[in-house]
Amino acid sequence: MPLKNISPDPKDEYFADGLTEEFISTISKVRELSVISSTSTMPYKTRSKPLVEIGRELNAGTMLEGSVRKAGNRVRITVQMIDAMHDKHLWAESYDRELQDVFAIQSDIASRVADALKVELLGERKLIGKTLTDSVEAHDLYLKGVYHFNRGSPHDIAKAIEYFELACEQDPGFALAYAKVADCYNAIAGESMSAQEAFPKAKEFLARALSLDKGLAEAHKVKALTAIQYDWDWAVAERSFKEAISLNPSLAEAHAFYAWFLAMMGRFDEAIFVATRAFELDPVSPFTGSICSLVNWMAGRNDRARELCMRILEIHPNFARAHGLLAVLNAMESKAEEAIKEADKMISISDETLFRGWQAQVYALVGLKEKAREILNDLLSNKFRGYASPVEIGVIYYLLGEKDSGFRWMQNAYEARDAYLPMTNKWPTSNVAREDPRFVELLNRMKLP
Repeated sequence: MPLKNISPDPKDEYFADGLTEEFISTISKVRELSVISSTSTMPYKTRSKPLVEIGRELNAGTMLEGSVRKAGNRVRITVQMIDAMHDKHLWAESYDRELQDVFAIQSDIASRVADALKVELLGERKLIGKTLTDSVEAHDLYLKGVYHFNRGSPHDIAKAIEYFELACEQDPGFALAYAKVADCYNAIAGESMSAQEAFPKAKEFLARALSLDKGLAEAHKVKALTAIQYDWDWAVAERSFKEAISLNPSLAEAHAFYAWFLAMMGRFDEAIFVATRAFELDPVSPFTGSICSLVNWMAGRNDRARELCMRILEIHPNFARAHGLLAVLNAMESKAEEAIKEADKMISISDETLFRGWQAQVYALVGLKEKAREILNDLLSNKFRGYASPVEIGVIYYLLGEKDSGFRWMQNAYEARDAYLPMTNKWPTSNVAREDPRFVELLNRMKLP
């Protein structure tokens, strides 16, 4: 559960949130344990529900909760462990240490968890590993980066890059900080930055991370995504996903993106199996839920895709991507009124270029072609905030029946190695593009199945 910030300075909220994520990562290295992701536990930060009820919702048998107080160069962390199935207190501990002892505290808590649950503990070296830092300053900058990265907006991702890069400068041996910079650039490729600008930077930081620590699961996840979205190397992508999951079986993002990759390859039964595991590890996360919804939609399981979107929106009513997926899904099924309602809701939450592109697709699919063309013209004139992917523009042209213009933009996407181009292999709104033999030839050149 999220650590409560009881520091004198409320601005130290980032420290409590970052430490929560680090605890989850460390305890994930205990053999035999399945640890729920922070993106599913953070929504309970200001909870009013009892722990037993939260445990049922997350399907978690054991809960760890506590608080952190940071003052000057000292930190006080209190933790208690509860059997959520029987509402039984298992143990509690309080640590009053110097800031540089934070990693030793994490290791001790992981050991106590393993002992209480009678499961096998990895060696001390692997619990701490080479992914952390001896620099209190670098660690503090890293936690600020994690705080902004998890907020997810383009502005916050930019701030996260700043903090992670400062952490790397403070400690050039901080492997996880390098991996996080790479992850940031991967996250914004095709949305607020072109692939040709974002991925070379991602690869530079990724190479540094792996040179420092080849056993870093997060780095292998980013390597897999880079292989998909920029290198178009499907074999490397699959090996890297499997390596990430082997190194950290509780890394929900690795499972979710691996499922997305498998769906893109047309391996739908495997994709659904892996997506189900991602959902088990991260059942309340809007991001993981949207990936699982997308995978089901690509596999033709529309009812399950819709069910997952609705579940996300029950918990996170202002998650624009879920409204967008629901809008396009409804439009594909000729449910015009529902589709437009969801698209309008999406835009009321976020007016970014990505979502304007989805809105244009919805209008084109339900027959409102003039409205779709208005948005397309605005995209072409860079009216909206963010990067306009040539794939998005190409799909809109195809949906408007202008195949030559659609193909020309897809060629642009191919030459720019656009991050979204591999998705068109199985993305449902790209069906009309895949009826064009010229576009199919592009996919063949990418060696997509």
